[in-house]
Amino acid sequence: MRTITTGISLLLVAATASAQQGASTLASLCTRADAVLRVRVLASDPHDPATVRTVLQRLETLKGDAGERVFELTEPGGRACGRALQGLLPGAGYVVFLRNDSTRGRVLVGGGSRAVVSAEPEVVAHVTALCTVGASRLEILTSGLDSTSERVRRDAALALPTLTELPSATGPQRDRIRAEVRAALGRQDRTTIGLLTAASRLGMSELVPELVDDLVDGSHASFAAATERAVLRLDPETAGARLAARFESSNASARRRIVGMLTRLPAADARPGLRSVLACGDAACRSAAGSAWLRFGLDEDELRETVGLAEFEAYSRRLVTPPTFRSLRLAPRR
Repeated sequence: MRTITTGISLLLVAATASAQQGASTLASLCTRADAVLRVRVLASDPHDPATVRTVLQRLETLKGDAGERVFELTEPGGRACGRALQGLLPGAGYVVFLRNDSTRGRVLVGGGSRAVVSAEPEVVAHVTALCTVGASRLEILTSGLDSTSERVRRDAALALPTLTELPSATGPQRDRIRAEVRAALGRQDRTTIGLLTAASRLGMSELVPELVDDLVDGSHASFAAATERAVLRLDPETAGARLAARFESSNASARRRIVGMLTRLPAADARPGLRSVLACGDAACRSAAGSAWLRFGLDEDELRETVGLAEFEAYSRRLVTPPTFRSLRLAPRR
């Protein structure tokens, strides 16, 4: 139970972080901002114990109304998640994403730290391209996957799945995205879920055997749910065949994962794998497969002939008699 809870917790943390960063990618900030400026910090100091005041000098306008050449931004004092101004260094250059507020004037988009980015040359070039009217964001973001800037590279991976024009990706663009999906499977970071979504939208069914192997091996449990969703969207038939092929040579833990995945496939795609499981000597796996066979409404005569009358009747009873609390055995706490 502890292992399951930990896995679910890791997935929720990863998904939440991915969603939060996905809403504040450079592409999203460029769209939401009324003005995008390259600035230099002239001064940053507490205006009073409750407020930080930062004076900025505009060096370049990348989008929108330039406004005053020298202006200031404020935020509450004290350390807290999302603070953007407290760590800014006088004399350093940044790109800021601003919106016009009717009562407070210019404020950071979203009020968070991701709306202030160090003005590295690759960041400035990427943001400039994103702010260019008529530019292909698909091309810009695909190219961004090769950036040496971690912010550009990660934000490109997070933003790609949200593009309306993603299905129109060219052959070279698809090749680059496919390579990034494979890399994301290995590193399992906050971009993984988004890139799996991109693979699903692009119909990259050729990735299914690799995705299934990743699930069977269980090496990245925190992202298993997202990987399985991608498999189901891409090609459940190939997934079923791959699971069937992997069952015989897998260890006990992997076999349990295979059975679990088979029960979540469409019935026709799960059938070959379930037949492989029913022929094995593992009673627990065979029981789960037999129950799934009946739930799917597959041929009962075939199941009876495969497992024998006694097992068939046991599976049937389990199907019509759900477990009660009295019949559940809780593992002792450790």
